[in-house]
Amino acid sequence: MQPFEYQGPKGTVRWLHTTRDQGNLGLHVGDDPIVVNKNRAKLAQLMGTDIQWLNQVHGDVVLPAGELSDAPDADGLYIGPGIETAAAVMTADCLSVVIFSEQGNEAGVVHAGWRGLAAGIIARLLGQFEGRDLRASLGPTLCQKHFEVGPEVEEAFVALMGGSANYAFIDSPNAGKRLGDLHQLASMQLGAFGVEIIDESPLPCTYCTPQQYFSYRRDQQTGRQASIVSIRG
Repeated sequence: MQPFEYQGPKGTVRWLHTTRDQGNLGLHVGDDPIVVNKNRAKLAQLMGTDIQWLNQVHGDVVLPAGELSDAPDADGLYIGPGIETAAAVMTADCLSVVIFSEQGNEAGVVHAGWRGLAAGIIARLLGQFEGRDLRASLGPTLCQKHFEVGPEVEEAFVALMGGSANYAFIDSPNAGKRLGDLHQLASMQLGAFGVEIIDESPLPCTYCTPQQYFSYRRDQQTGRQASIVSIRG
């Protein structure tokens, strides 16, 4: 796997969404930490810089990368101009969103589980950017038929986004349940801020592709893939 690259007038953005081929990247799921740290070290070598990891808590906190503790409690990272540390979030069904400026000198990534997404974590990351011309790459997540939720989840998105959020939900075969589309919900939020999504087609569903992705809903005890971004002047 090689990172994608975007060359802007003020810097180069590199990002990738890992698969099972890069191994488990989560230290909190019972795997040998020596093996996990080796997997992380290989990715740091691939990215060409150290990687800032997080202790993710399904919240909406976004921190500036560069001078943080080993793994602070947060679900998003912003990389400002001149900061060459890569930023990472881990997922195993939740969506990840990489955002960067067309100038190439700012970037960030968020772990957008439904709680963070409904709490406005995308807007919190966007609020850190100085530039306004932004692009986004969406990581792997559940397809709609496997994201079954109660009505309170749809209500949380309606509270944030208004009635337009209803278009991302359909009835489930199971009474009292709804099926949500995380990719669509994130795309709608990004579109509201004028962010261009550079990969419109969703990646394969994490639940449906066990040989390609880890999935918590499918396996419960499982590893984590990651989405990682860096900038270089």
